[in-house]
Amino acid sequence: LFFDGANWRTRGDGANNAGSAILTDIELGHLQIVTLPPTGGADQVVANASLDSFEKLRITASGNVGIGTTNPTAKLDVVGDMKVSGNFIGTINSTGTLALPLTADASTGVLTLGGPPFLHSFGTNNTFLGSNAGNFTTSGIGQNTGIGTSALEANTTGNHNTATGRRALASNTTGNWNTATGRSAMASNTTGSSNSAIGTNALQVNTTGNGNTATGTAALFATTGTNNTASGDNALVYNTTGSSNTAIGAQAGYTLSNENANTVGSNNTYLGAFSGPGVSSASGLTNATAIGANAVVSASNALVLGSIAGVNGAANSVNVGIGAPSPGAKLVVLGSEATANGLDAAIRINNVATGGTSWNMRVGATGTSTPAAGFSISDDSNNYRLVIDSAGSVGIGPTAPLDKLHVSGELRVNSCVKDYGGGSIAGVCASDARFKKDIVPFAPSLDKVVQSQPVYFHWRAEEFPEKHFGTGRSFGLIAQEVEKVLPELVTRDEQGYRAVNYTELPLLTLQAVRELKGQNDALRKDNEAMKARLARLEALFKQQLEVEVSKKR
Repeated sequence: LFFDGANWRTRGDGANNAGSAILTDIELGHLQIVTLPPTGGADQVVANASLDSFEKLRITASGNVGIGTTNPTAKLDVVGDMKVSGNFIGTINSTGTLALPLTADASTGVLTLGGPPFLHSFGTNNTFLGSNAGNFTTSGIGQNTGIGTSALEANTTGNHNTATGRRALASNTTGNWNTATGRSAMASNTTGSSNSAIGTNALQVNTTGNGNTATGTAALFATTGTNNTASGDNALVYNTTGSSNTAIGAQAGYTLSNENANTVGSNNTYLGAFSGPGVSSASGLTNATAIGANAVVSASNALVLGSIAGVNGAANSVNVGIGAPSPGAKLVVLGSEATANGLDAAIRINNVATGGTSWNMRVGATGTSTPAAGFSISDDSNNYRLVIDSAGSVGIGPTAPLDKLHVSGELRVNSCVKDYGGGSIAGVCASDARFKKDIVPFAPSLDKVVQSQPVYFHWRAEEFPEKHFGTGRSFGLIAQEVEKVLPELVTRDEQGYRAVNYTELPLLTLQAVRELKGQNDALRKDNEAMKARLARLEALFKQQLEVEVSKKR
């Protein structure tokens, strides 16, 4: 043992001082010993011993370093915790690239975190990142991506799935082509395929439904249906077995009370926050559409546009404008129709071109300018062109039609006017023999017709206002008199009042004229015979007279 001026040394007995040792920093009870490797490759040991004299480090002849182990099997073999305060340089290259073997099982090619697997790629082209994401039994084509705690943890043969978020697609087993982003998104899905869920709890309860798209927190939360689309916070949240529904907007698909939620209904569309069905969930609307915030539809095969004040929490009713940016009525269509609300409601048809005319179609109420409880068409100056009153009487010109059809003005017909039974009244009417059967000539009617006395009269209009009789002087026949000779022309109503079928009178008159002509022809024939006889008698008388005159001469 000798002091070389800096350290205490021992001299070895081998060549090149093999086996020698250097002792340094002998203070405070610490001793550092460095041994030089002897010829033959014995270990070089650097030991930092305190009072316990335990070895803290070993470097083998092959260059392996052991800390906490006397038999290091790698270039750095550490038994115990390791802390790196500076940069960590990997063993593959100096850029920090860390290479893992392919994941073969739960212990090969896996990074763990606190015990559970944290990063691995078990299966074919799969990527799993997160505590217990994926598993080590999945098989098939693969190409799944699971990011988040327990994402895709139950997958067996499902392929082409993407799960991002805690428990996203956690129960999926064989479902394919699903995308779930958000905490518990599609967490219950097992075999459902081709679904997309974005948002916390989106499509959470779906198990076997296919083709659904949910965007927003709890969108389509409870569905097991198919081909539904929901976008918005809690959109279609209560839908269960309903399919092919579309809901866009916060809580679209159910009204302020979930008792009126779309659950089993299908082929429905709800566009707007809180838009939804106006009937109980059990009703199951079909092909119903509600458009607009708070809009409500309560019948199948129906479309409702806009909210209604006081319904489903709506503060105001919606006016609809087509081509009109500021509609002031329920429906305003520039260039076409417009409606007004109130006692004088109308559908207005406007022609905005130069010289165009505006027309109003109104449904009247008592006390308005429109005929009471009727329908009318008028211009902007309230000149009524057509009126249909509450009794169904039509007035063209008059605003208070007195009969089922009351026309003020000339009436032109280019064909035939018929009675209720199809009998011809006026105009050019079909009369071809090829259209007819059971043809029977009129019986002689001259004696009957001449007994029907035409009269002038005034109607007792004030006593029978429901008959809408006129107040001017009229003309016609007395039904009771006609009934005595031509009963077939007279009918009675439920009150026993008589009416005359004036349609047949012209033909009866024609028959009477035919009879008169026959009688006239017979008289003419008799008259001609009598004239001929008279001429013969006159000739004989003249001849006899001439004979008598000649005798007297």
